Amino acid sequence: MPALEDLSTQEPKAQLISISDFRSAIEATADVQATNTLQTEALPRLLALLRDTPACFSSLDVEQQVRLAAIETLHRFTFNESFKPLTSDLMSVVLELLKNDNEEIACVCLKVFIDLHKAYKTSIEEFVQPFLDIVLKLYQNMPETVRESFNNLNSSGTTATPSTARTTRAAAGNQSPQALNSPLPNVDAAEAAPASTTLNKSLYSFKVLTECPIIIVLLFSTYRQSVQTNLVLFTPAIIAMLSLQAPPAPKTVGSTTHASIILHRQVLAEFMLAQIKTLSFLAYVLRGFTAFMKKYAAAIPQFVLHLLNECPPEMSAARKELLVATRHILSTEFRNAFLGKIEVLLDENVLVGNGVTAREALR
Repeated sequence: MPALEDLSTQEPKAQLISISDFRSAIEATADVQATNTLQTEALPRLLALLRDTPACFSSLDVEQQVRLAAIETLHRFTFNESFKPLTSDLMSVVLELLKNDNEEIACVCLKVFIDLHKAYKTSIEEFVQPFLDIVLKLYQNMPETVRESFNNLNSSGTTATPSTARTTRAAAGNQSPQALNSPLPNVDAAEAAPASTTLNKSLYSFKVLTECPIIIVLLFSTYRQSVQTNLVLFTPAIIAMLSLQAPPAPKTVGSTTHASIILHRQVLAEFMLAQIKTLSFLAYVLRGFTAFMKKYAAAIPQFVLHLLNECPPEMSAARKELLVATRHILSTEFRNAFLGKIEVLLDENVLVGNGVTAREALR
């Protein structure tokens, strides 16, 4: 079985071929010892590539495809006892990518983080708080992310937002401090990529945030000593995120506005899903920390009704998750806060929505 070649001497296209061939090889072998040896030898080369090449913000860039192939290969590694001494190096790079890379890379990093947590719970404890700090920053960035994502939709059907800005890859080493703190990757109008190929920064991404609540629940369940401190920090940010609302879609005036409406709906779906996942996390918090959450009791029915009313009809799976979260909330003493909303909740158009699939599946 071939080892991973030295990537530092190769051009990006050759790197992509080398990584793809190596990944196929380790997936095809049944020899555990050989796989362990190859993984151990390949890890430093893959991590060096991810550390040393700048983040990209266009999915068409070959450099982005190389970086994505590298992190996806790491996701396919077998995390057993022989790999345990290498966990720290891998986790450090995973957290760095979560903070500074694009959403496509970050979403795979979250999968690697979960796999490492499952395999080495005691060994990765030092990385739990840094991870939670990153997720907290994601929540704190949401007001700006929502504002940019919706307010910059323009008549041409594109937007200079984290979701659809016309960008090229941003060289991390050459970015100013102001650029690093902006939700928008660096923009070069002359080399702008099509809107559909643009990737958000990881800390300003609805897609990345959508994956985080279930991981927080997993970490809180495992590392209970971290719950109390983080709950104090997370709860205001979560409440603030659930309080956010997307502006209405543009009015239909000509073909360019039709494009803006479609784009608005795509961004809205990402935003709504992130809010629904966050409400599910809130339901978990309400069950275990009732006394701490009482001051937010009046706001919770408003969040539920807003999401039920605004959830797009095509998002039947998301609506189902929303209903499950609502049921969990109603099983706590916070049900009393819904007394004044019962008539609205019993309205089928509110509860089930207008989507054909939702009506058939959720009734």
